[in-house]
Amino acid sequence: MYKKDQTLRRAIALTLGTTTIGAFPQASAQSPAPVGALEEIVVTARKRGEELLQNTPLSIRALTSDTLQDAGIQQFEDWARMVPGITFKDLGPGEKTIVTRGLVSTGAATTAVYFDETNITAFNDGEGGGRNVDIKLFDIDRVDVLRGPQGTIYGASALGGVIRIETAKPDLNEFSGAIKADIGYTASGAENYSFNGHVNIPIIEDVLGLRLVAWNVDNSGFIDNIRLGRNEINDEQTSGFRAIARYVPSDRLTLTASATVQNQEIGDGVRYNRVGDAALVYPGEQPFSITGDLQNSDFTVNERSDDPRIYSLTADYDFKYGNIVATTNLYDREVEFNFDSTPILLFFGVPIKAISSFPEEREIWSNEIRFNSSFDGPLQVLAGVFHQEEKIDSASRVFTVDNDGLINEPSPSVLWVVRDREFDETAVFGEVSFDVTSQWNLTVGARYAEFDFVTDEEALVPFFGPPTGPEPTKTGSDSTDILRFNTSYQISDDHMVYATASEGFRRGGLNLNAFGALFDIPETFGSDSLWNYEIGAKTSWFDRRLTVNATLYRLDWSDIQVETVDELGGIEYFANAGEAQVDGVELEVFARPISGLDITATLGWTRAELTEDPPPPSNGLDGDEINNVPEWTASLSAQYTWPVFSDFDGFVRADMDYTDGSNTRIAGSRDPFNVALESYELVNLRAGIENESWRITAYADNVFDEITQNDAINEVTNILAYFTTQPRTIGVNAEYRF
Repeated sequence: MYKKDQTLRRAIALTLGTTTIGAFPQASAQSPAPVGALEEIVVTARKRGEELLQNTPLSIRALTSDTLQDAGIQQFEDWARMVPGITFKDLGPGEKTIVTRGLVSTGAATTAVYFDETNITAFNDGEGGGRNVDIKLFDIDRVDVLRGPQGTIYGASALGGVIRIETAKPDLNEFSGAIKADIGYTASGAENYSFNGHVNIPIIEDVLGLRLVAWNVDNSGFIDNIRLGRNEINDEQTSGFRAIARYVPSDRLTLTASATVQNQEIGDGVRYNRVGDAALVYPGEQPFSITGDLQNSDFTVNERSDDPRIYSLTADYDFKYGNIVATTNLYDREVEFNFDSTPILLFFGVPIKAISSFPEEREIWSNEIRFNSSFDGPLQVLAGVFHQEEKIDSASRVFTVDNDGLINEPSPSVLWVVRDREFDETAVFGEVSFDVTSQWNLTVGARYAEFDFVTDEEALVPFFGPPTGPEPTKTGSDSTDILRFNTSYQISDDHMVYATASEGFRRGGLNLNAFGALFDIPETFGSDSLWNYEIGAKTSWFDRRLTVNATLYRLDWSDIQVETVDELGGIEYFANAGEAQVDGVELEVFARPISGLDITATLGWTRAELTEDPPPPSNGLDGDEINNVPEWTASLSAQYTWPVFSDFDGFVRADMDYTDGSNTRIAGSRDPFNVALESYELVNLRAGIENESWRITAYADNVFDEITQNDAINEVTNILAYFTTQPRTIGVNAEYRF
């Protein structure tokens, strides 16, 4: 306990210490762009055109292309710990559940994710929207993180917030590009290789341009399977390509078309068992135990493939009274992952070595037309229409495996369940903004949405008797309307305060039950919703060399989508029950105390508690903390840049992240299968030189080789297993820009 408290105090001290006023020179005369001021960031995530980040009256963090490059960020996990209010459940690449402001439960996702205009929000109802796709963040202009409900303009699953990834768009005037190569080494693993590059081609100056991006990543694994004698099993090979074309036939019209494809192959999961734990024993085997760190004893080879495709076409038309944006987008993702199902069969007394295979194809076709005004006068309007069609074709298959953990060929299915699901949404939304004075603004927003659901299921080889054949087609519908109220006051050019009351919602759906003839469970469950109340301040000081942004919020969450169980058959299904309250603080500090030195510090505090007893199988009680929500998170980054020789600058950078401990079960110590995850700190270091053409960097990630506990699985059918971050990785990369 003392060590944890000491670590927490150190993290808070590091974070708050950067706000020491004495470290900064006194303010000089006001000017539009003072020498040495922090760069102003432009964001577009509110769908109201370009806005200065410091002028947007909501809690938003924007990670620019410079930040992504300086911190060596390639994927979600690399940046998520730098943003207060964002945590995640991590089961490996492509298997993350994003948690914004402590909102996590089974059901649909609670955080929406967009890739430009394309909705790529995850769907894995058993994990509360887990299985977020890991698109590599190469040639990205910005990652915007909007915290708090954004349902009025982003719809379902923006319950806790929105993550919007903005790609770099073609420059219509200048030919340019870059190539970058990286080689590294991971402790407990082996070598890593990465290559990426882009080229920008102005085909017709000021009219037509093309931007092409490609990448290839080959990362070593670091988990060993001691039962099968396989080392570094969780290796990763990822390759991808993106093409973006921009056509500007007139000063008023801009057309943008893009295609992003990626293929990811993962050798196995990142689960590891504790040293000393006894492995499960198959009949006839000799007992053995886990003997080292980062080892597991799975019976099977659990490979995973992930192939996302993103296609988008957007038209932006400017005219006297504003602009109209029309966009159509297709997100298609094919995933197949495997999981060792031998332990559950052994638990039920079935001595079969088997693997569960879960192939899935998910397709989202989303369309939106919106108008954003630029009227003369105090009144502005944002209004739009949204339509989305989503299809999920999935199967659950169980196959026998040989002693090497590979599927027997040919292998009859022990179980095969096929499911086809459709979700359609149609919505209208809008916001009205009114400047009461030149400093005081009032905004009201609303959204009305209707949903239709269709599910077809078939159990081809069920455990219970002969094949049941297809279940009757199930249909359902739902609707919702939500509101948002915001007021902001610009005290001065550098100081703004705001207050928001907003609703968020998460769509309902149909319960899966391929054995409907045997078990009677409710066919549908409804949407859940919440009210969010927050106050915030955005402030700049000392000629904009210090920025301090803070938000205080409270969420009242009702009709939470929870997993319950049929009393007769033990079949799990979803229902609406229970309530929760989340209180929190988000603090961000950006500072440039002297020329060349940039410091960023964040602090997040979240307390998420039930305010009503949920139904079985949960054994949570009123007052219990929601699982997998660390109370404290903090980060500190510092980078110093200085002239070295000729036209080269040198730079050094350090990043530290702190994540508090949490429980994996909502009942905490009352639940025998709860795992109390330990707090941890991660430290990354980077140093290098660069000029206009070259950037060469040496780095060390996870410097102290922390074996973190990001999440855990502990069940009656399996031994305790943890999920962890990549161990210490050192390397060097070189980038050439032209």
